[in-house]
This record gives sequence, structure tokens and C-alpha cells, in this order.
Amino acid sequence: MRFAALLPAISAPTRIRLGFAVITLLYAVLTNTVVATLPWLLLVLTLDLTATALGAIPGLPHRQLRSMSLIFITLSAAAAGAAFGIRGVATAPLVLIPAYHSGLRFQRRGYVVACGTALLATLGGIVLFATARTPDWGAVLAWSAAAVTLGVLGSWSHRLSVADAALEPTPDAAEAVALIQRLRTLSESMDTGFDAPARGSSALVALHRHVETDRSVVFVGAETGQLSPVAMRGATRVPWLGEGGRAPLLDTATSTSDSLVQSWSDSLGDRHVLSVPLLSQSGEHIGLIVADRSAAQPFERSEILAAQQVAAQSAPALDAAVLFGELRSRASLEERQRLARDIHDGIAQTIAALGFEIDVLRMQAAADNNELAPALARLGDSLRSTLLDVRLHISDLNMSQRPQNSLGTLLTSALQSFGSVTGMETTVSVSEGLLRLPSHVELSVYRLGMDVLADAQASGASSASVALRVESPAVRLTVAHDGATRLSASSFDTHPLRAIGATIDIRTGDRDGVEVVMQLGSVGSRSTVTVTEPESATPATDTRAAPDLTSTEAPQ
Repeated sequence: MRFAALLPAISAPTRIRLGFAVITLLYAVLTNTVVATLPWLLLVLTLDLTATALGAIPGLPHRQLRSMSLIFITLSAAAAGAAFGIRGVATAPLVLIPAYHSGLRFQRRGYVVACGTALLATLGGIVLFATARTPDWGAVLAWSAAAVTLGVLGSWSHRLSVADAALEPTPDAAEAVALIQRLRTLSESMDTGFDAPARGSSALVALHRHVETDRSVVFVGAETGQLSPVAMRGATRVPWLGEGGRAPLLDTATSTSDSLVQSWSDSLGDRHVLSVPLLSQSGEHIGLIVADRSAAQPFERSEILAAQQVAAQSAPALDAAVLFGELRSRASLEERQRLARDIHDGIAQTIAALGFEIDVLRMQAAADNNELAPALARLGDSLRSTLLDVRLHISDLNMSQRPQNSLGTLLTSALQSFGSVTGMETTVSVSEGLLRLPSHVELSVYRLGMDVLADAQASGASSASVALRVESPAVRLTVAHDGATRLSASSFDTHPLRAIGATIDIRTGDRDGVEVVMQLGSVGSRSTVTVTEPESATPATDTRAAPDLTSTEAPQ
């Protein structure tokens, strides 16, 4: 049984050569020459298998591997030829082993070298050791022809194997196809497929059937250190925000794998908040189900157990949905980056070149007092505005990294790249809470920062700074530089952030320099939060200032 289990791990060419060895041994048994044949058989087989095993040595260069393999195969052929010349026809099948192996590994050159070496060794054995008997030259010619034929077959097998390998898909591609087909089948069998918001909403509906709640939210992203809400019930934005957007209630819930009942105070009064972790099949903390209701109606033990059961049933599907979303984002990342690169290297460079040509024509027209100079100046400004729009689109495409990187990470990376390209002195300050901003808000804030940095480059600034503070759903961005700004008080009147309630102030001094301050919502709200275990009937109280949740209008 063990030998049969090993056979699938041995390649077909190796099994063919082992078959020649078995034939030689059987022929020796029939001719009663086992004792004389067996040492030569073991020698030839050992040298041949050593040539095969060299490929398993890690780090061995390809050229050195081929040289060493050819040496061992040639030695095997010499041993087989010597056996034939010394012991006679009983050992003749041994020459087929190196002949086939050399043709398989080295094609024509290989089997010519192996067969020639075997023939020379045979003649040497006959001359030196076969004086007591008459050499059978017919057998020598017959087995030499058989060896050449096996070498040709080995070379042919090599060509067929290379052609088949070129036609067959790689193992990685075949595995990817199988996985994608399996994902499609699973997605069709699930009610909501791999849609994280839909899976989160289903979990909240199931929770509401077993536990009466006023507000409930499903969060994911606990393993990354920043939570993102994927579904809400009874609220339009995330409640339970603590001081500085750090959300101590959620911080406590994400630091444990146990369910917690915590106390909370806001404009709705005193609340009891139930937090149930979402755990993956490997036990990793992937998110939370958080729900609250009035402190006059504490959560009972049976309700906590029911919520835990809902979380246990929902966690695998949510985990799969989040992973599928990341996979889909990664799949689109390469295409988006290619488009950004093509736009930057093609359209943007062409527009910049046209701008330079128009500037040259404008200066010539101004020098000649030509009336076309003002029109050329307006055309140059229009081209610069178009180029800025193109760069903004490139920034939008590069924002495809959002699932892996926070807004602060992207702004920091962009500022570092900006400083290295322009030689400008740059500083950055980032403060981010546990919760992330919605994707459309992050994109708009990022674009605003890029607008001001583009103005810094065009204004000849020598230094620029960025300060970001995120207390989701509130955010404050300050970008400043010391150049002769081209921004005015109306530059951002139509910016998308204004449509969702943000204020954008442009502050300039008597000398060069500008500071752009964008604020969405109220940054720096305060809260009251206490923590108790599920078994505790009377939670301890930690009194702080209550948050002003009505002052933030940013959609979540």
C-alpha cells in the first residue's frame, strides 16, 4: 500500500526508467545471472536517480543544474556500457535507462553523448575483460540501435511535454477559475449575495425580531482599527460618539470578544447600549452589532443571548461580504491605476505642452503689442484650469485605495510625494478617531486638499502644511502655504462639500500666503459613557459632559 501511494508522486519518465531496471532484473533471474547483474543495476540506477534528484536542490542555478545532471547521466551510461561489455547480454537493457533519460533532458545532444559513451564503455569492457569469450558484435549493434531509438523517444517525449505545458493553464489560473465559479454559485444561493450593507440590514432585522431596540448599527473593520458602519436601523448617522470622535464606548466594545452592556447619555436621555462582537470562523474580531434603548428598560440575559445568536449566524456572511468587497476593490485597482497613468502620461502632458506653446505666443504678442495677447492669456488660463481638472480626475482614480488606507494616510502620502517632486517644505498633522468618514466625504476632502496644493505649486510657494482632524461624522481640514495665491473668497462656492453642510474659509494676509479651513460638523463633542458587564444589573457611572449630537449634519 505504501509503494502504491508513492507512485503518483513519481513522474512518468522516472517510472519508465524504473521499468527498464525491473526488466533487467527479470532477465537476470531467467538467465541465472542475478549475482553478476545486481551490482551494475544498482550503480546505473543510483546515478540516474541522482541526476533526477538534483532538481530538488533549492537555490541551484539552472546552468549548473544542467551540467551536473549531464555528468551523472553520462556516468550512468558509462556504467551501463561497461556492464554490457563485461557481463554480456544479461545487462544489456541497462543501457536503455541513460539513453531515454538523456534524450528526455537534453534532446539530440544528450542521447548522442550518452549512447556514444555507452558504446565506448562497452568496447573498453570487451577489450579489457572479455578475453575468455568471443564478443557478440551483433548484440552490440542491436542494443546500440535500441539505445539510440530510446534516446529519440525521450527527445520526442520532451517536445510533447513542452507543447502540452504551453497549452495547459497554470495551476494558479485554474485555482482562481475554480474559486470564482464557487463564489458565483454561493452568491446565487444567498438571498443578498455578497453585499455587505444588505447582509448588515438582514442582521439588524433578525436582531429586532428577538430584541426590542431604538437604534442599532452594524460595524465592520474592527481588525483594521477603524470601524465603518454598513447598516443602520432607527438612525441616520452613528450615535455614541465620544470626546474627540474617539468613541470610548465602541473602543471598549472592540477590545473584548464578550458582549457588553454600557450606559450612555445624550439628547435622548440615559440609554443602555448592547454591543455584541462579530467573530470570524478563526475567532478574529471583524465587527460589532451595537443597539440601544432607554435606561428604563435594561437588557435581559435572554435578550443578550438572542443577540449573540444573531451575531454568530450573521458573522460568516458579513465576513465573506467584506472580503469579497475587498477582492472586488483590488480587482479594479489595477485598471484604475492604469487609467490614471495613461491620463497623466498622455492627455495631461499634451495639455501642459499646449499651455507652454500658448505662453510663448502670448509673450511674443505682448512684446509686439499685438491685440491677440489678452485672448491668448485667457486661453492659457483656460488650459491651466482644464489641466487642473484632469489632475483632479487622476486623484479620484487613485482614491481607489480607500478600503486599505484611511483619509489621513492618503493625505500624508500625497503631501510627501508633493514635497519630493516640488522641493517644497511640507508638514502634516493628522488626528483620526475610531470611525471613518463616508467614502464620498473622504473623496471630497481629499480633492479639496489637492486643490490647495495645486494652488501652492502654481503660486511658487516654498512651504505648505496640512492639518486633518476626523471625528466622524465631523471633520476639519486646514491647508496653508506661503505663495502668492490665486484663490479668492468664491473659489470653492460650488465645491461638493458645501452641498452637505461644510464651511470653507479662505484666509489671506497682507503678505503672500493663504490658509484654507474646511469644517464639516462640530469637531470636539463630548459625551457621557459608563461600562458594565452583561451579568451586572446596576452599571457603574462615569459622568462627563453630554455630547451635542444635533450640531453635526454630515450624512453617514
